[in-house]
Amino acid sequence: MLYIPANKPKYIQSALSMQNKPDVVILDLEDGVPHDQKDSARQLIPEEAKALRSAYPTFIRINSYGSRWFDDDLKVVTHCDGVLLPKATPEGVAAIISRLTAMATPIPIIPLIESAVGVVTAHEMASMKHVTAIGFGAGDLAIDLGLTWSKDGLEYSYARMKMPVDAAAAGIVAIDGVYMDLDDLEGFERDSSISRRLGFKGRQVVHPNQVPIANKVYAPTESEVNWARKVVQEYEKAALTGIGAIRVDNELVDYMHYRMAKRILDTYNEIIKRNQ
Repeated sequence: MLYIPANKPKYIQSALSMQNKPDVVILDLEDGVPHDQKDSARQLIPEEAKALRSAYPTFIRINSYGSRWFDDDLKVVTHCDGVLLPKATPEGVAAIISRLTAMATPIPIIPLIESAVGVVTAHEMASMKHVTAIGFGAGDLAIDLGLTWSKDGLEYSYARMKMPVDAAAAGIVAIDGVYMDLDDLEGFERDSSISRRLGFKGRQVVHPNQVPIANKVYAPTESEVNWARKVVQEYEKAALTGIGAIRVDNELVDYMHYRMAKRILDTYNEIIKRNQ
């Protein structure tokens, strides 16, 4: 998910011409836009979203619930395919649901977990109507905890590990937060690999150079796809004879592995379809 500041319309054409494309583009009205430009940036949303939606699912990150821009931001969310709520709380998500219901516009909502309250109530928000994913925001969380962001992530490791669990328990996915050192692409890849192992299904990015790395890291590898195909084929063949546990490449395979293999293939096929 690539952020584009809504006050920078020149970035729209750059996004449309990217060779390594993100899955989603996010028009940002929050941290990427100075306070004195938020109103003018909001007026650009309809035209920007129309251009971007020709190539990408296009979401919008509005300003937080309780801010002086929140209500006006909600007036333009219907131009986009989904909305991200920063510094999310259950009350803020409920306010968006209420407004969208009144406008008869049930678009997806992604609460961003960026505060201590957000961490504690993440599963509650993940279970709310129209919420299709939760996003993690380590930088703002660190500030809320009186800490600083670091590359190793020790300061927010508990919260980061909790997010995929809360999301999975609600039947949705978790999207990891921004890696702040934009020049450290090796560090970004290493951190994203850890993120994937924790259970995150994707990443928010703020620079196009991070997009191909994220696309690679969060996609199934060739060896994983080959393993999944073999497991599905062998398990389904064995199941026809009443056998529920088999050996594949000297490893035990049962229904749990079959489900895992099916999920890998579903993800792989979805990526292939999206890139066609």
